[in-house]
Amino acid sequence: MKNEKTLGIGITQRVPLEILTRAITQIVEYGEFSRSELTGIVNEHDKGDNRKAKVERTAAKIVFGSKKYLDALKSLLDLRTITGEESKLLAIALSAIAFPSFHVLLTSLAQQFRVQETVNRAFINKVLYDRYGSSSSTEHGVDAVMPMLVEAGVLVRKSLGTFTKGALPALISKEVCEFWVLTDLKVSRNKSIAVDDLVHRPWSDYCPDVLRASESPKMLTVENLLGSKAYLKMDPNPRNSNLEQK
Repeated sequence: MKNEKTLGIGITQRVPLEILTRAITQIVEYGEFSRSELTGIVNEHDKGDNRKAKVERTAAKIVFGSKKYLDALKSLLDLRTITGEESKLLAIALSAIAFPSFHVLLTSLAQQFRVQETVNRAFINKVLYDRYGSSSSTEHGVDAVMPMLVEAGVLVRKSLGTFTKGALPALISKEVCEFWVLTDLKVSRNKSIAVDDLVHRPWSDYCPDVLRASESPKMLTVENLLGSKAYLKMDPNPRNSNLEQK
């Protein structure tokens, strides 16, 4: 595995979640989505040419870099039943697949929130600097990731440089829970997760109904590997994607 400090944090530009949720909607509803369509959405949202180019590059990596999982979502989701908050959770999950720094930070924050209500920017910086190195790119990465997490509602900015965990939806759909667990498996490189352990994983702290992921899953498989203990595993044969990558 390549050294993560050498690879860097990856993301240095914030993407407004509206861009990602609109892309998800088009993919799930129509099954196809091109780079030119993404360009159109970005152009509607941003005006400055330099910023637009950076936003589009980052959004393209999130959308097209996760294309096989997005394709699986088409058969999984009924957008009529998905709330705006759940769409934002899906956008964060896709961002974590493209940029694991989202997973690194959220799992570290979840562990911290278990012992205290707030975290400060110094702690956040340390988590990502320790993982990806102290550099201007990492600093820009923090500035990109944090507003997206606040916009998604998983974090709340209490004051300048101080954050707490957001008030999550009272009920999260089974399908969104399943995709949240799939993201955890994918990014953490675990082959399986025991169903009994789901609620104890830091990533699951942002999805209170995470156990619903084991109810007749479509993108995961349930196996009884040790007696009656059930494990969730990723489907080894995800669908081929119809998304256009350019």
